[in-house]
Amino acid sequence: MRYLYFACFLIFNLCGCSSSKVASNKDPNFNQKLTKIYLILKTPKYSRDFKEQFQKTFLDELAKRNVLCFYETPDPLALETEADVQKRIAEAAPDVVITFTQTEGVVSTSGNSGWMNNRMNTFSYSQFSSVFDVKMFVPNTERALWRANIDVSASGDVSEGGQKTAKKLIAQLVKDGLI
Repeated sequence: MRYLYFACFLIFNLCGCSSSKVASNKDPNFNQKLTKIYLILKTPKYSRDFKEQFQKTFLDELAKRNVLCFYETPDPLALETEADVQKRIAEAAPDVVITFTQTEGVVSTSGNSGWMNNRMNTFSYSQFSSVFDVKMFVPNTERALWRANIDVSASGDVSEGGQKTAKKLIAQLVKDGLI
């Protein structure tokens, strides 16, 4: 029976699982199908695994739909000006700019110990919970034409959360008629 509990612990906590919820709002007058996007990812360092998988999956999913995407992940210590960013955006000439910004985040690590094969074993796992604000603008404008809020929860391998979040965001863009 002890081994059954141990096996259940491993399955539920070390294998990881994730969920993402997306809510969006689109300007009813904006009906353009997107062909070129400039994505700006703003996440903290502890979100690296999530961000890398999100970025890869998002770009792959856009490519499947023949949408070109340029992206950048600004360094929070960069000394560049807003004009520098606008110049890069202008050079890419996208239909829209999407900012993907983490507004909330919690990372917690837990551990359990137990006896197995006559020795003490310790197992730890992490949980990641974040909220992202996603805004879509036409370059050189301030008013958002589309906006989404994404709640993400992941345990174990948070990169899975990045993949699922990218796929849900793409699904929402499709549902809203943008791609």
